[in-house]
Amino acid sequence: TPCPSGCRCHLGHGGDDCGVMVECRKISAFPASSDYPEDTDCVFLNAPKLGGLSDDAKAKGLAAIPATVRRLDLSESSLGKIPEAGFGHLPALRVLNLEFNKLVTLPEAAFHGLSKLKVLWLTGNHYQPDEKEYKRMKKAGNNLKELHPNQFQGLESLQVLLMHHNQLTSLPDGLFSELKKLRVLKLLDNPFSPPLSRSHPAFEGLLAENKKTRALQQLDLVDDSGDSLEDYWESHRSYLSDDFKPGKLPGRKTSHEEL
Repeated sequence: TPCPSGCRCHLGHGGDDCGVMVECRKISAFPASSDYPEDTDCVFLNAPKLGGLSDDAKAKGLAAIPATVRRLDLSESSLGKIPEAGFGHLPALRVLNLEFNKLVTLPEAAFHGLSKLKVLWLTGNHYQPDEKEYKRMKKAGNNLKELHPNQFQGLESLQVLLMHHNQLTSLPDGLFSELKKLRVLKLLDNPFSPPLSRSHPAFEGLLAENKKTRALQQLDLVDDSGDSLEDYWESHRSYLSDDFKPGKLPGRKTSHEEL
């Protein structure tokens, strides 16, 4: 069974959790498509040296990731930007982590075609000045400044969207209109001008239904109210499950949202 040089390949629990995992932390080039084990479904490429590659090498490296992948973690890879083609070649993708990639903008079609995507991490630097890794992580953190009106087009299965700690100053109207299953949305610690409120047209439709039965239960605009939904998925090994249940978040007695 092949395994990319400098990486670790092993089996997970399978089912609604990772089955065949590839973890690479010290590589300086992306693996070729032939390097991945058969049926690879979880890939963790957390290697800062990847950021030093040419745009062409980055595009080819991302394109080589197997279409069978359900979880892709590119955090701490310092990519700088996402290729125009985005991740649409990964139709089975459920979880995508792009934290600590020095991202300032995103291609319009970066996530188009990911109809099964469940969790998307675009978070900026969330380390505090008193933490040991603060300076390094601040340097690598995302600083997204704008989002295209069609940025999240077609993400009909998205349940968790994390964009806090960036540099967003505004949101396009109707930005989240297609996210009918969105359960958690974090936007705190962005310099929105004017300050963001729940009456913003971007949230139209997300907050319209009865609070107890609608999908969106956690909308963090000022404070971070936790990760109970993801913690529940992790503890139940259902992170990659396509299950969807609106209403109260598991692990919480009341809704996170404050109206």
